[in-house]
Amino acid sequence: MGQSDCIKPESDGGQTATETQSDHAESEGELAKALKEEREKSENHLRRLKYLQADFENYRKRMEKTLNDIVQMGKERIISGLLSAFDELEMAVRVGSETENKQALIEGVEMTLKKMRTALTQEGLLRKQV
Repeated sequence: MGQSDCIKPESDGGQTATETQSDHAESEGELAKALKEEREKSENHLRRLKYLQADFENYRKRMEKTLNDIVQMGKERIISGLLSAFDELEMAVRVGSETENKQALIEGVEMTLKKMRTALTQEGLLRKQV
């Protein structure tokens, strides 16, 4: 039997065991690199999400404070108008008890009532009378 008569084992694509291990190592290296990149992206997204959450929480608190300030100003405006009418009613009672002119007392109370209606209507608490 000559050398040409020998059966040769089939080729595995021309790769030796060392080359196959090398390919696997490269593939593992590429996978590790891709995994690292994805982890960095994930961490970046998480960091951005946390900033957005903090920004939203600050926005919510600002809006809550603004709303409370608006409500407080509305209360102050209503109370101011009602206190003015209250003072006028006290004065009407005091003057009414000292005078015999009941018509003047009634007119004073009517003016005060009109002032209270105007203040409450301006705040939307009463309907305008037609």
